[in-house]
Amino acid sequence: MNLPDAAHILANYYHLHPDDAKNWFYQTEWQCDRQISKKALTNALHSLKEVGLIEGEFSPENMVPQRTILK
Repeated sequence: MNLPDAAHILANYYHLHPDDAKNWFYQTEWQCDRQISKKALTNALHSLKEVGLIEGEFSPENMVPQRTILK
């Protein structure tokens, strides 16, 4: 994330169009430690449901250990 050409590196590695890699890279939130916000988990669950990868209702508290959720 800190490399100035990180999106370019990803595009080359995964054989992506540079604009697609750049858009994905800058729209992605990166979590680098062992805790994550409830908002980020809720957003991820919403996105997964929106694209049809999960069905039903899920809450962040049911998806990961409680100690990993930032209050």
